[in-house]
Amino acid sequence: MVFTLSEFLRKDNESLVIKRSNIYHALNEFHTHQDLELLHVTEGTGTLLIGETPISIKGGELILIGCNVPHLFRFERDGFTDPIMLRGPIQLPINLLMLHFDPLLFGETFINVPENALIKQLLKKAGSGLLIEGEPKTEVLALMNNLLTAPVNERLILLLTLLNKLAANEHKPLTDETDHMDFNRSDEARLTKIFLLTMHDFNKRIKLKTVAEAIYMAPNAFCNYFKQKTGKTYFEFLLEVRVNHACKRLRETDFSVVMICYDSGFTNLSNFNRHFKDITGKTPLEYRREYRKAL
Repeated sequence: MVFTLSEFLRKDNESLVIKRSNIYHALNEFHTHQDLELLHVTEGTGTLLIGETPISIKGGELILIGCNVPHLFRFERDGFTDPIMLRGPIQLPINLLMLHFDPLLFGETFINVPENALIKQLLKKAGSGLLIEGEPKTEVLALMNNLLTAPVNERLILLLTLLNKLAANEHKPLTDETDHMDFNRSDEARLTKIFLLTMHDFNKRIKLKTVAEAIYMAPNAFCNYFKQKTGKTYFEFLLEVRVNHACKRLRETDFSVVMICYDSGFTNLSNFNRHFKDITGKTPLEYRREYRKAL
């Protein structure tokens, strides 16, 4: 089922919105919202940016994103049976279950009572983005599905139970950052263009002039702007996107490191190995070996 963008927005007379859909509510836009967002990627694959950190996502993952945290989801609509040689184009499914709610809907006084200390900690930790796994994920998904069909008078009870279930467990942070830069609508529009261009063309040679021109800036002005808004250089961001893609290939394929190096936009193996280890702390082969050992 497909919903229009307006149907994802919480109305003034609503405390929460929960829907299934085959589109993401922000349609590839870098954005923030005051609501807490709990997203189950029932089917799909793509990239999530939380702040300026690219993270690969796949079907089955349950992700919590905090209030007013800048983020962007780019889901892959088309794929290939052989992603290196681009053979056999196929359409990739997307199926999402999304919950949005204001965590202060019970009142700020209620959140600040001693008995809700764990919920208060959860709201702060959600600024990093949290991956919900294991038994808590199963229990939270069951509560989300109950919310889909629950009578209006039972929704807040289920929501509070869900919040407590999330707060009572430790979850894996998706980034190291809990405090993010403040962006206005102009910044969000500019950064959306930069991020989408980069995630689309990262495996090609990207000229700084081309990226700068996308937001009508000279290269030097663009470099200063990007560093001021994100806290990192554009080159550092591009490397993170390329290494994130390489990690995905190392996890999901048996392709050689050389093939993955060039598929990720690097032009020589030495640079690839060096930048990969700088960002992940491991060589590509160590990364693959440790990932498969943990399965």
